[in-house]
Amino acid sequence: MVNRQVQPPTKWSLGRRCSRSDVEVLVDDIVAREALISESRKPQLRRLIHKLIEKLETNEARFAGCRW
Repeated sequence: MVNRQVQPPTKWSLGRRCSRSDVEVLVDDIVAREALISESRKPQLRRLIHKLIEKLETNEARFAGCRW
């Protein structure tokens, strides 16, 4: 069993459009913290994050007028 010190998750503001540098910082952070994600998977991880951001923005636009 590997004894790794767990750091608190990084806070990301999803209320604004993420810049390319925000995504790069997030990708680097994930690769550094997760032993199972190697450097060679960075492009795939980057695409996944961009896809998730687009989905969040679409959902925010769709539900912007809703009152819960």
